[in-house]
Amino acid sequence: MVSVYRPLIIFLIILCFVLLLNIFDGGNEEFVDDFKYSFEKNAINFNESKISMLDLGRKNEILSVINSDVKFYQIIPPFIPITIRDRIRVSNKYKLLSCSLHKHLSSMISPSMCYLKDEAEYIKKYGNVIAENQNACRDSGDFHHNIVEVTKNINIEDWVFFSLSRDPIERFISGFSNICIDILNMEQRALCYNCGSNLSCFITTLYKDVLNYSKQNKIINYFIAAHFFPQNWMCDYFQYFSKFVIIPYSSNRKKKQQFLNDFKNVLIKANVPEESQNFIISKFNYTQTIHSTVNSASRQATVKMLYESPKLVEILYKIFYYDFILFNYSIPKQYLPKEPPAETLNEYRLK
Repeated sequence: MVSVYRPLIIFLIILCFVLLLNIFDGGNEEFVDDFKYSFEKNAINFNESKISMLDLGRKNEILSVINSDVKFYQIIPPFIPITIRDRIRVSNKYKLLSCSLHKHLSSMISPSMCYLKDEAEYIKKYGNVIAENQNACRDSGDFHHNIVEVTKNINIEDWVFFSLSRDPIERFISGFSNICIDILNMEQRALCYNCGSNLSCFITTLYKDVLNYSKQNKIINYFIAAHFFPQNWMCDYFQYFSKFVIIPYSSNRKKKQQFLNDFKNVLIKANVPEESQNFIISKFNYTQTIHSTVNSASRQATVKMLYESPKLVEILYKIFYYDFILFNYSIPKQYLPKEPPAETLNEYRLK
């Protein structure tokens, strides 16, 4: 008799688990998409009686990472391939490819690439809005999980690839304050390894998670990976790093004009018409995205907590060491490794 109801019991257990975590709140479509993709990527079959992540007979994988005995001395290695959903955008019209990462103006880059697919059609369909329209063109076939999907049908020598980089500490602060404080307070979601807003818990667990992925290539929290794993692991950089024009981005307003100039140069290089260039640049110049944490109380709180604990800062420099090296961001002397790693990657370093 029990076996007859077993599928229903399993379904109800899963449903209760999901509801308790509040992860299917319709207010954040991007999170729901990310969550669903993480299950698709790991090929979880809900019809099987053995459910990998939700099997109540197994120890929770997140807890196993949290409780693992790790010494925080190892620098996380570079160029570990990781696919973050459909972050590759293309404009075949201008032979332009972008890699759009979370916390790198992705809510602006994605619709801009849609606009460059067909400017007149975009304006007709969406009006003059760029910001927060990241799902525009989603069904057009121009969103890709990796660059290999694109290169099957193009000669990449004729194409311009671009992406944005961000100071790793600034990126971390922006992500933590937005996801682990603001979203947690507003929506009560357990997104940050169940650490809540405990910065020490989150950073030490992030280090263990990243180290674990570098060895096993297994994502236990897709949403966290998308927002906090090293930038140099994304965008198929392990294969195409030297092909990309990488534009430094910062929320610091003093650096905004340089960013706009660099971005416009990419559009010029791709032979985008001046009218289209000006439209896009004007949107980036005058728009602030809803996920921006500049001057927010949560950002200020995160900065205070972080720099009151030099040990936590040191762990972040170990996680993101090669982001600093590859994207040419400076590392304070006190956080430089006592012995330089074997992989210097000077041949890849941006000039």
